[in-house]
Amino acid sequence: MSAAKAETIKRESARIEISHEEREREMKVLEAILEKEKTHFQWDKHGLCMATLLFQIVHNLLRKFPEWRNEADSSYPYCTPLMLSLSGIYVFFCIVITVLAIKRVNSEQYYKIKYKQGICDSDVRFSPVVVRKLVLVSLAGGWVSTALGLGGGSIFNPVLLSLGIPASVSSNTGMYLVLYTQINSTVQFII
Repeated sequence: MSAAKAETIKRESARIEISHEEREREMKVLEAILEKEKTHFQWDKHGLCMATLLFQIVHNLLRKFPEWRNEADSSYPYCTPLMLSLSGIYVFFCIVITVLAIKRVNSEQYYKIKYKQGICDSDVRFSPVVVRKLVLVSLAGGWVSTALGLGGGSIFNPVLLSLGIPASVSSNTGMYLVLYTQINSTVQFII
């Protein structure tokens, strides 16, 4: 549970009204969030995606070094302790980025829901069930799209639609996923 939610529950149980200064501070935070969402320039969110993409590209570049591979074992050349450690670090980094992204969206939604501004019925609320569904589908979808050479959008579009997200948002998110898949594939082709 986030600190903001815990504080809200504590206030409600004690029936303490928030001060005027605190309400004004929260409204300024909400206004900044809503103003930023009017544009496509949400660099903090794009930054998390770019960090993941860059880390994946670095991971793929490092895997190309022959001294990192076990060339003597042609059936499992990538099963060296160094390569497995590198892959473990990559997986850990992806988990950290996922947790940070979920916390960021939850903190923004907290203000939107509290003041009933800028929230839509189609916004995904990250309840434990929804997070579990998204993580499982992401793992399965990532594996299937990689194994079959599909863009991630073709896998995730139906999932987003099933969560109640409008078709225009779902298709745009799918295209964003395909963009990252194509960038990674292009980099791998070049090297």
